[in-house]
Amino acid sequence: MFGSPCSAIASVGSFLSILSVLVSGTAYAQDGRDDRRADAVRTMSGTWEVVDADIARIAKINVSKVGEELLIRFWPTGNENLAAADVESHRLLLLSRYDDSKLAGAGVANGYAMVQSTTSSMLFTIKVRGQEMKVEGIKLMDDPDGDHRIINAAYAKAGSARPAAMAASDGDQNGGEDEDEDDQGDREVTRGVVKGTVQSGSTLRGRLSLVPADEEKTVDAKISPADGIEVGQSSPAFRFSNVPEGEYELQFEGTINNVRQTLRWSGLKVQTADTRVTNDLSIRSAKIR
Repeated sequence: MFGSPCSAIASVGSFLSILSVLVSGTAYAQDGRDDRRADAVRTMSGTWEVVDADIARIAKINVSKVGEELLIRFWPTGNENLAAADVESHRLLLLSRYDDSKLAGAGVANGYAMVQSTTSSMLFTIKVRGQEMKVEGIKLMDDPDGDHRIINAAYAKAGSARPAAMAASDGDQNGGEDEDEDDQGDREVTRGVVKGTVQSGSTLRGRLSLVPADEEKTVDAKISPADGIEVGQSSPAFRFSNVPEGEYELQFEGTINNVRQTLRWSGLKVQTADTRVTNDLSIRSAKIR
């Protein structure tokens, strides 16, 4: 049913890192820590509904345990009401819960899935933190000149109270406005999205973070993802949602061709309901910190 994961990943350097994580996840699944695995299964299982996506092609996700396997189903937008029996299931592999060399606690789960159609292969990493699910991946067309693309989406568990940061992340689709009760009282705050690509011929491995241009200001707690974006490829894309209007910089901390660097790009623009902005950056335009 599936093509070879190795051949798919070899076609793009961006997913070599996923393969190494997959190997560590396999070891984790076999290391006898049944209590952690059981918690990860409980955390991952259930129905998840989209709250924020670059292109909301997947409206709903379900994860269920059948025998000793975890299965994942993806409901395309417009077909949310299809019965589960009418939606193809795919194997979901649990990955290690280590994050930045630290073992995460309960309510955390990471997974990996590959979906193959007649025209493409899609590789997904899935991170669950409590009631929040983040899905990242790439779609590889069989046609070398096809529309290959990066996939980013956020989901909340069905029936749960949507986390504030995730609920607010729809701001760019609902007028781009929200209220910051802690800092602004009843005054409306315009929020939007900061997105773009760091064009590079070299591999960037590390984390991209959005920071205020004014270093005396703190990062807004509602910006999502709050902990930045992990990257491991050339020309990585980034997308931060629920961002208040203002001046921002993008920071990269990690390695470029195995050389550790910290870079900053200034002048990033926020896309709101009234504007369409994409930030195209390059390594040459960055400031070395």
